[in-house]
Amino acid sequence: MALLADLLTGARAVIAFGLVASLATERLTTAGLLLSLAWLTDVFDGRLARAATSPTRLGGRDLDVDTLVGAGVLVGLQLGETVPIWIIWGALLILGVPYLILKHPTLSMSMQAIAYALVLNLLWTEAGAVRWVPPLTILIILVLDFERFRTVTLPGFFSGFLELLPERGEKER
Repeated sequence: MALLADLLTGARAVIAFGLVASLATERLTTAGLLLSLAWLTDVFDGRLARAATSPTRLGGRDLDVDTLVGAGVLVGLQLGETVPIWIIWGALLILGVPYLILKHPTLSMSMQAIAYALVLNLLWTEAGAVRWVPPLTILIILVLDFERFRTVTLPGFFSGFLELLPERGEKER
């Protein structure tokens, strides 16, 4: 199971580059399908890794790969000139670069949220029938992983914001 988890994580890294290419060339059907596939590989690699009897090789890189997918979406949107450049570079510089330095999950998750909101908006307004695939994928993931989302992901995300804030005592000095 560990090997399969690693293969799914590696596949998601490759998908990130496919997202750049498909969004840059405005192949929105391909982008919508790749995005959904990336999200599904993330869910299943995590399940497989947790069920494995031995550690995975790429488990410690999972969030880096998730970040790569989000950054790939942003870069693809920029190359396709579908989103104003200041939004893309703002997200990459304000959230992506600090994530690379600090490795703080909330920074990555925030950058991914911006990327996914932008691409979902684009798909919804421009992509025809495939517009339904990513929202349905989100629904499937929530059904499959709601308990983990409620008890691990959301609390980790919001407590991460508090960790990033300066301590009150340090502010008053």
